[in-house]
Amino acid sequence: MKCVFISDLHIKEAGDNASNLFLSFCRHEETLTSDKIFFLGDIFDLLIGNHEEYLEQYQFYFKEITILLDKNIEVFFVEGNHDFEFKSVAESYMKENSKSWENYKYLVTGEYINLNQEKYYFCHGYEVDYFNKHFKRWFKVYTSDLFRFFISRIFSHSLIQNLGKKASGNSKKRGRKSFDFNEMRRKYLLGAKALIKDKKVKGVIAGHTHVAAFETFDNGTQYFNCGYPIKDKFFVYFNGKSFDKIKIKSTLSSE
Repeated sequence: MKCVFISDLHIKEAGDNASNLFLSFCRHEETLTSDKIFFLGDIFDLLIGNHEEYLEQYQFYFKEITILLDKNIEVFFVEGNHDFEFKSVAESYMKENSKSWENYKYLVTGEYINLNQEKYYFCHGYEVDYFNKHFKRWFKVYTSDLFRFFISRIFSHSLIQNLGKKASGNSKKRGRKSFDFNEMRRKYLLGAKALIKDKKVKGVIAGHTHVAAFETFDNGTQYFNCGYPIKDKFFVYFNGKSFDKIKIKSTLSSE
């Protein structure tokens, strides 16, 4: 079984570098010949709630996913902390526009997968970020039933966009002041080891941290992180036997 994994594109609008990376990924030979495609969250910079406006705002995304589905490829979307609670909108679109809509799997949390007779866990990746107190507080909020009810039933699409932009700006300010790449990489590796032990798996495939990783630990367990594709320019590929990095570019004529 062949699989591809990507996360943290943070698409803001059609035509930006992140959206072009998304399309390059979807049209890459390794993607088109895979059995399963995994989008591990934060594909969008802000897509929150079951609002139909997203179907027009990100029409290129939904259309491209149906093309993949109709090639009989299973497509998995795992919620991130920038894109969540849009399952109803997404599934309704797939049902209306793809004859293979059942190949679309929308997941709120990570899940297990068997690769080469070994058990792995794929997820957005907040689990490896266990030292981040700011995120832990936000995680409790956005995973609550009450919050999800408000963003889909009470808050309008335009209100969410305005609140999201403000929250994103505040987060970036905090990050610029406190982020030490080497120290955070060390902590994320510790977090990955803890997650592997907790889940009792051979390895973890994740995103979220924006710190790329392709690690095999001393005990043989593995941790793969998709990093930040705008900077790192790769996606994770499992060829049926082993994992590899596949380069992509933000120009559509490069494949």
